[in-house]
Amino acid sequence: MLSVTYAYVHLDDIDDTLARLGKRSAEFVREVLRYEDTYRLCYIPGPEGILIGLAQELGWQTSP
Repeated sequence: MLSVTYAYVHLDDIDDTLARLGKRSAEFVREVLRYEDTYRLCYIPGPEGILIGLAQELGWQTSP
């Protein structure tokens, strides 16, 4: 049976975190994705086949 397990980490600044991980030669599953207007997400492989989701919640934007 194939199963994928995710663990998510909430970040204040996903771009800063990705830059720091990139300096350590981290592998990214794919580029940063935008989920609706709620989150920016990126995935990195973790131990034992776990995918680690890096998530930055986007703030609500108000009209001027």
